[in-house]
Amino acid sequence: MAFDNDRALKSIEYGMRQSWLNIKKVYNTAIRKHNSTMSEIMILLAIDPKNGISASLLGPRIGVASTSLSRIVNILEEKGYIKRQFHTELSDRRIVNLTLTKEGLKKRDIAKEKMFYFNDQLRQNVDEEDLKGYYKVVETIINLTQNHKIIQHLES
Repeated sequence: MAFDNDRALKSIEYGMRQSWLNIKKVYNTAIRKHNSTMSEIMILLAIDPKNGISASLLGPRIGVASTSLSRIVNILEEKGYIKRQFHTELSDRRIVNLTLTKEGLKKRDIAKEKMFYFNDQLRQNVDEEDLKGYYKVVETIINLTQNHKIIQHLES
């Protein structure tokens, strides 16, 4: 079977991937002058400003593998944006909560401002009904990709 380039370009996956790559490019350009990367910003945004987040919950929440997450968390800690808090009362140093420092909160606020601006631009340029349709499609994709029957079929 020959590769159908037109069909590939019209596939849902292609559109999603290209959109995400372009969004990443926009965000990376916006945050580059703040000495950060998209991955670092995603982690800062995922950490609750008041309570922090368990390190074990962070990776799945933002879709980052534990090895990459560990590397990025180390970088953020070296930059002074986050702190690790070990649960001493449980006497298990593997249980770690990540919290934002004052500098981390500032960086998070800058990132939120950039993200809100981008989202406002989308809302100004996309019809409300189209956005509702987009969210419905995204919800369907999430549900389908979490369906083990589809995964089993694709693996066979």
